[in-house]
Amino acid sequence: MHSLEIDDRDSLAIDEVFPYDLLDESGTVMLRAGRRFTLEVQDLLVIRGCRRLYFRPDVLSQSQCRPYDQACAQVASNLLRESPKLVAEYTEAIHSAKPVDPQLLDPMVANTLDVITKDAAPLVAELMQLAMGADIAPAVRSVCLSSLSMVVAEYLGTSAFECRSLGKAGLLHDISLPDGIPNFDRSAPDFERQMASYCAHPSRSIDLLRRRLVSLTDLEVVLMGQVHEQCDGSGFPNALRKRHLHPLSCVLNAVDAFLTLTVATDSRARFVPADALAYLAYHAVDGCFDLRTIQALISVSAVYPIGTQVQLSDKSLAVVLRSTGRDYCKPVIRRMDPANEIVDLRDAAVEIEGPTTVSAMKRLPKRRLAEKLWVPFA
Repeated sequence: MHSLEIDDRDSLAIDEVFPYDLLDESGTVMLRAGRRFTLEVQDLLVIRGCRRLYFRPDVLSQSQCRPYDQACAQVASNLLRESPKLVAEYTEAIHSAKPVDPQLLDPMVANTLDVITKDAAPLVAELMQLAMGADIAPAVRSVCLSSLSMVVAEYLGTSAFECRSLGKAGLLHDISLPDGIPNFDRSAPDFERQMASYCAHPSRSIDLLRRRLVSLTDLEVVLMGQVHEQCDGSGFPNALRKRHLHPLSCVLNAVDAFLTLTVATDSRARFVPADALAYLAYHAVDGCFDLRTIQALISVSAVYPIGTQVQLSDKSLAVVLRSTGRDYCKPVIRRMDPANEIVDLRDAAVEIEGPTTVSAMKRLPKRRLAEKLWVPFA
């Protein structure tokens, strides 16, 4: 058993990602494999009187190569199955004269965060399957945006209060678009009017909720208004630059762009998730997205995201089971064979050759990398 001093930079560096669980003296897991050691984590451990963490490097693969806990996976599945119904009912009530419970969505957001803190992998797997479904409803997209944003924020060491605010903002920012993102036709005579109306929808959502006496925190209002702002000032509605953005709005913006590229709501932009992540990383280097946020999104999902199918270098097929932090291209996979063998690709002779595609999805050609594909009206 090896140990690390919490307040010793030579032992534990802020933002470091460990490929093994870190335990306290009693053997309780204090930081799970693949999670970042943040200032918030350090402060929390110090408050708890924990000055040293322990690990066993020889159990690296065993700590990662575990199937999903069935109870946790079932809770995740139930949440993602029931949440869109609740969001759809809430949206319909907001747009009608029906009474609205201002706190209706709060337990759902809290329960989702609880699942994430226990084991985010089965939730991410379910999310990817939802996002790749055919013609998903607006409420489903909102749930995907909310949940995946919370996964990224929790990985970044965000407080529980901020994670919940982020999740709620993700659910509600499109509520003024009950029919979802419109399909824009540049040749239409009213294209400019449609585009201007769409760009104002975050503000309309806030106003709509306030008219229905739904209480929003200051943080939720800020995040809802900044979902579509880009770090380089090219976003909308106010063309804010990174220095004027709340850091968590960068999380919503990145996840929203990922969903725009992968979700079946716009036939012109329906790319395999691995290509979408690579594309976002390309534009993060250009300054359109927050690089730290994109790194976190890839860390929690892996380059070939959890829940998606891949082909290995030995031509066999597998499903990505878990991310291994910053070993982006070497996740834990489950072979699609009768044995269902779980393999940590960091310790394996095979590697991922590429994603497999379904008929409704396509690869993103390199010639389109420079295009602004995450904007519906581009």
